[in-house]
Amino acid sequence: MRRHCETLDRESVGDTSAFDLRRKTMFQKLFTATCLLLTLILFGCSDALTATEPTAQPTQAVAQADESTATFEPTATYVLEPTDAPTATPTAAPPTETPAPDATDTPIPSPTNTPTPTATPAPLEFRDRESLDEENRSPFTGEVFESEEIANRRPIICKVSNSPAEYTRPQYGLNSADMVFEHLAEGVTRFSVLMHSQTPERLGPIRSARLIDTYLAEMYDAAFCFSGASIGVSGRLEGSNFRSRLLRSYYEGYFRDETLDVPFEHTMFTEPQLFWEIELEKRELNRAPRSVNQAAFSSEPPEGGEEAEYVSIQYRNWSFVEWEWDDEIGKWIRTVDDEVLTDKNTDEPISADNVLILFVPHFVDRSICDWQLEQIPEPNAHCLAGGLYPDFDGWGDAHLMRDGRHYVGRWESDGENTMLTYYDEDGNALPLQIGNTWVQVLPYSYQQENRMSFER
Repeated sequence: MRRHCETLDRESVGDTSAFDLRRKTMFQKLFTATCLLLTLILFGCSDALTATEPTAQPTQAVAQADESTATFEPTATYVLEPTDAPTATPTAAPPTETPAPDATDTPIPSPTNTPTPTATPAPLEFRDRESLDEENRSPFTGEVFESEEIANRRPIICKVSNSPAEYTRPQYGLNSADMVFEHLAEGVTRFSVLMHSQTPERLGPIRSARLIDTYLAEMYDAAFCFSGASIGVSGRLEGSNFRSRLLRSYYEGYFRDETLDVPFEHTMFTEPQLFWEIELEKRELNRAPRSVNQAAFSSEPPEGGEEAEYVSIQYRNWSFVEWEWDDEIGKWIRTVDDEVLTDKNTDEPISADNVLILFVPHFVDRSICDWQLEQIPEPNAHCLAGGLYPDFDGWGDAHLMRDGRHYVGRWESDGENTMLTYYDEDGNALPLQIGNTWVQVLPYSYQQENRMSFER
């Protein structure tokens, strides 16, 4: 292009006048300058075309190769990431499509059951037979009967041996009793066991009757099971108002366990269910008990009393009985001669909800004694069998152990068709805890000799 401009300039100089020459010269200079300007512009455009233009989108980050030579459009905005060393300008990868999140069900929280506060059960209290009958409860324990059949059957009192210990302990079935009466019998103690609410598969060993049983069977409207009696006691039983309810040892319901390594007289046992099902049904005597009064029961301890966790009774020189409160199970546990007594049916410790210690006048009835004239000539003859008895016709001192507390009061009964009832020192009913009861029947001499203790 430059040579083309120079040729035009030489040809124009020879053909013009001086005026024209000057005008042509100015035109040529202007033309030359224009050519030079166009050349510079074309040169600049060609350099610009050789520069690498960035292809990144305005919001895309690219690697910087050489910041001194890169040319950027003024309208583009770039985000540059620095690198440690110059690198070739990469071709930007196409934008990656961001996957849409999978649709998920928003979990609905499960409803939380707010625990309903447990209401404290109202205290139970039964002062008479009518209130017990309204809720179908036992007159002996205050507990609800398991069935109408049990509620409508007759209580049975059975005579259970307690001595000698090596032949008789542990006994069978004592924890199934509603009430157990422990009493004196010629230098030892023996049990009169009242069965009604529960039915042990085995009870015993069964031994001979004593005069106390002529009271208890009438007081509790019970049938009476036993294995023999002295001539005097047997006569009293035969002349009693409950003669028809005597269950002698030759009736069905008794059996001997001759596998035991004990003397023969300690092998007699009973299966009480058979008395209810057979003998009492056959005599038409199997009915609910009747009485003219009723011991009171309450689920909460009465006011008064003192905390007590222990009581002991020293039966002369032959037996030491202890009752200790077990707060974990809420019962009294029985120990005899430093050994926890158990029920052989279950091997569980003998326990009681109530322990009653009754001081009762004791007498010897010599009119029923068997005089041994051949062996002991008069006047040295003396009563050898069956004369001692507690007289329940009246009242006496009573100590009630329940709920880890000790209450002082009195017992009352007229001895016939009236169960034992209990009162505090102010004459108010002294309620038993709902459950089973052990009754320790003691002569007043034991009170005078301090044979009962609340200290270990």
